[in-house]
Amino acid sequence: SYRFDRIKSTDAIFLKIIPAKNRTDYIYSSNPASDTVFAFSFFVYKETDSIINIFNKDCPLVKTKNYKIKGKNYCVRKYYYDEENSFDEESSIFYNENYGLLVYYNDGWSTLINTLYYDEISLQLVDSILNDKSGFYKQIPPPPPKIKNELK
Repeated sequence: SYRFDRIKSTDAIFLKIIPAKNRTDYIYSSNPASDTVFAFSFFVYKETDSIINIFNKDCPLVKTKNYKIKGKNYCVRKYYYDEENSFDEESSIFYNENYGLLVYYNDGWSTLINTLYYDEISLQLVDSILNDKSGFYKQIPPPPPKIKNELK
């Protein structure tokens, strides 16, 4: 996790992927034998990939991108978290069905919050997201509209 003045590294976060009838739960814990949530958990609906539920909030899919690593394509989905009537919590959540959450970025503060990786493939996915210059990682704002001189 990333904070204003430091990076906090955790050597052991365990991810449990629990399939259920209509959703798949992703639970992050500090102990592999426990269901105690370490930092957060979320779930993905089985009938649609256009919504992810994190912090009990349905977040819409805003973009997808495929990254090719070691000859295999990996789909990364970008979801947008936004609480109504709240300020600066707007966030982008980057997810892959095999690895769960990869990158959590706070758009309101333009701050990287978390990166999670478990093996060489997920590390390369995280690096690919963070180094992406296409606007997939950080939305590149559109240029300001040209001001037309209406007085002519």
